[in-house]
Amino acid sequence: MDEQITSQQNISLSGISGGGEIDIYTYFTASPYFAGFDSYESPERKIFLSSFRSLSPSLREFLSSDTTASTIFTTGQSYNLDDNQIFTLAKSVRELLTGKIFIKDFPITLSSKLGIDDIKAGEIADKLISKSFGPIIEDLKRIQRNKFPDRISQMQKETVPEKLTQPTARPVTSREAPTPAQALQETSDKKQTISAEPRQPFASSFRPPPSPPPDLKAKSSFQTKPEPVKAPAQNVFKIPDLGQSVSPESKDKDKKSINDELEKIANVIDLRSQEK
Repeated sequence: MDEQITSQQNISLSGISGGGEIDIYTYFTASPYFAGFDSYESPERKIFLSSFRSLSPSLREFLSSDTTASTIFTTGQSYNLDDNQIFTLAKSVRELLTGKIFIKDFPITLSSKLGIDDIKAGEIADKLISKSFGPIIEDLKRIQRNKFPDRISQMQKETVPEKLTQPTARPVTSREAPTPAQALQETSDKKQTISAEPRQPFASSFRPPPSPPPDLKAKSSFQTKPEPVKAPAQNVFKIPDLGQSVSPESKDKDKKSINDELEKIANVIDLRSQEK
């Protein structure tokens, strides 16, 4: 950083896009428009200024705005970065937006240049991009696609899951029948393996069944009488309308009683006809 920029007086930056009241030391330390140049008349800065004119208005405003410088400065301080580290952080932001750093490598670049661990570098990169890159995100995408087309296509391939393929079935090979000599050899091998296995004595594994208790012996001498077989219950016809049950026997009784009454009535009629 230029040693001449040591005063911290407040000046108006109305000539800068988005300018307002800001500390001049903070601005020159954390502005991507100025940070990272050994001298403001260096060839590197002249190359940047020539490319700056061809950038989109939104990118030119972002790189030179005091709001951007303030965001970078406060973010660096929140992670305990000193002024030289914030100076380098602002330079890295400019290199990212001009296509010198691939966006996937941005956290690793910050970790290497700032001398901090990868976790802190990733948090700083995420915070800057989410907090201030909103108005220029489309410009960033366009520049990255133009500068790193191969790496972007490779990154997209890595994120797409591979298609699942069904496993191919193994070819089934027919088993040839053994020759008579092979069959005899297999039979002798099986007999040898069976004879080689130790046999347990039969007497040690055999145990007589336990004798029944005396009460059961006494009861077993008596023969039990067979229980009488019960006749199956007769079917009952259900009459849904009346809610009663009528059996075939009751129907027979009703028929007999009706016949008896009819015979009585016929006898009465015969007697009356004889009297007349």
